[in-house]
Amino acid sequence: LCVIPCLYGWFNILSNWDPYGSDATGRIKIAVVSVDKGAEILGLELNVGDEVISGLEANDTIGWVFCDSLEEAYNLALSGDCYAAIVIPEEFSEDVLSFMDLGFQHPTINYYENQKKNAIAPKITAKAKTAVQQQVNATFIETIASVFSNVLKVFDAAGVDYDSTLDNLCTKVDNLQTDLDQVDGLLASLCHLCSAAEQLMYYSGQLSEDIAVTSAYSQKTASDLSTDIGTLNTKVTALNTELKDSLVEADSQLQVWSQELQENPDRKEEILEQIKNDGGTIGGIPYEGRNQISGREFEALAKVVLDYQTKREVDANELAYALLEARTVVLYTLYSTTYDISPEIQQALASLAQSSGTAASAFGSAADTASGLSGTLYDTVGTLQQMEKDLYEVRKDIVKAEKDLRDISKYLDELKDSEFLREIVNTAIDNNDNISTYFASPIQMKTVVQYPIDNYGSTMAPFYTVLAQWVGALFCATMLKAKIRKKDFPYDLNVAESYFGRYILFLVVCLIQALVVSIGDLVFIDIYCVHPVQFVLAAVVTGICFATINYTLSYALEKIGLGASVIIMVIQVAGSGGSYPVDVLPKIFQILYPFMPFRYAMNAMREAIGGTYGNNYLIDLLVLVGVTVLFIVVGLLIKKPASKLNDIINESSEKAEIML
Repeated sequence: LCVIPCLYGWFNILSNWDPYGSDATGRIKIAVVSVDKGAEILGLELNVGDEVISGLEANDTIGWVFCDSLEEAYNLALSGDCYAAIVIPEEFSEDVLSFMDLGFQHPTINYYENQKKNAIAPKITAKAKTAVQQQVNATFIETIASVFSNVLKVFDAAGVDYDSTLDNLCTKVDNLQTDLDQVDGLLASLCHLCSAAEQLMYYSGQLSEDIAVTSAYSQKTASDLSTDIGTLNTKVTALNTELKDSLVEADSQLQVWSQELQENPDRKEEILEQIKNDGGTIGGIPYEGRNQISGREFEALAKVVLDYQTKREVDANELAYALLEARTVVLYTLYSTTYDISPEIQQALASLAQSSGTAASAFGSAADTASGLSGTLYDTVGTLQQMEKDLYEVRKDIVKAEKDLRDISKYLDELKDSEFLREIVNTAIDNNDNISTYFASPIQMKTVVQYPIDNYGSTMAPFYTVLAQWVGALFCATMLKAKIRKKDFPYDLNVAESYFGRYILFLVVCLIQALVVSIGDLVFIDIYCVHPVQFVLAAVVTGICFATINYTLSYALEKIGLGASVIIMVIQVAGSGGSYPVDVLPKIFQILYPFMPFRYAMNAMREAIGGTYGNNYLIDLLVLVGVTVLFIVVGLLIKKPASKLNDIINESSEKAEIML
């Protein structure tokens, strides 16, 4: 009980002594192969893959296995003989130098990782990826710096003058500024031209809209006129027919009167009376007035009728002559109407109707054309506005470029007079190796370790020491009886006597465990520790606390208490931050973390191992003492209430006959 639980802590500390050191990781095998074909830069042959392999050969952090073929490296990783394989592809050097032709292809190294073999190994082999990346970056920068220095040497050997080169560059920059000023002026003119064209297109669009409206109205007017002419033509035809009917009727009437007068001159009075009663018309044709039908020929008949009406004597021959003259007029009028006047009127109306239809069609086409033209003009306005906006944006970019060029010109002017740059050029020519080394790693990281600990095993010692002490206390609770038999003490014991009587035995054993494991860590394992006495004291206080917890659970709850002790241990192993920071653990462990005794026991030992800060060490010990007192009180209070439950479980266990 005093020694065996301590072995648990010692073996675990030794197994984790230095797993991330080069001696350990150097035994982790990773296959490496380069099939890089190389590339050419400024006439120089370069194979970055070979340079990387050469760099890795001097790297002992990983057990590199250099292969001759891609298949060999891949199979080593796939079979598990190696934990991973690194393959540098054929186009690697070309991709590295792609920036020279502005291609900017990211070079890619293929990394094949076998995660089946071990859970922690991939975390260790991640160092291999970092090492390769660093080697590639260093090789790349060293190569570029070397090429730059060689180019400067070539220029220097060729007699290229530094001052004249800068003067030419300044001149070109100034000329470029002048060209940009001219371009800006041209763009300003284009902007004004676009603005004027916008207004012209806009007003032209409005004019086209007005033309479209006017043409549409004219189309309607011409269409209405064509309709009205058709109606008029119909009416003229009807009137012409009516006129011819009236003329025919008048001629027939005049003929009747003439025959009657020839046959009997005495009919004169009756004829005149009939003419008088017809209301001044003959067959509907008026005969009074000079302008009614055709003119003077009807005057004779009108005169005869007037004489009759005024009681003047009318001669029969005079009436016959008047009727003859009137008939002549009627027949002439009928002929003229039928063959001259009516056809001419109808022809004129038809021609006018055709002209109106043609005009309506022309006005309709004009309206459609004007409407479409208006839309096109407005679209052109939008295009011109966007063009003007784009031109203004280009002008803004040109103004910015001019400002940048002015800054460059000013910088070049200062550079011409700079002795510092001259010294840099001379140094690059004369000290190629130093510059390459500098640019390969321009920034150095200085690490200042606070509370340094020599090895990983020492950092893990608090966790495995505390765990060994809990296991030892649990062994005591399992192997030592907390309940005193009645036959050993026939008289009745009170709760305090019963509790502390066996508690002292538990306490002594756990104190011995604490001394053995802590002194063994310091002497046998030889862990790094700044304050050894404080480390042993922390183990002793931890032993008292763990002995009290496990004894109280076993004393008050018996078999249930033993199960609870195991559960408490498992939760603390997983969530007390012994291996991983509690910040990366699931939320439930972060909630329970403040209530875990492991936390305070490990922190106290860490303070002793790495060095103390403030009152942290004392606070952690006081918390452990507080937990000890709390469990003593709990054990004394719940013993009797839990006795009935314990009796039931013990009785059930005895009946089963398969449990201790």
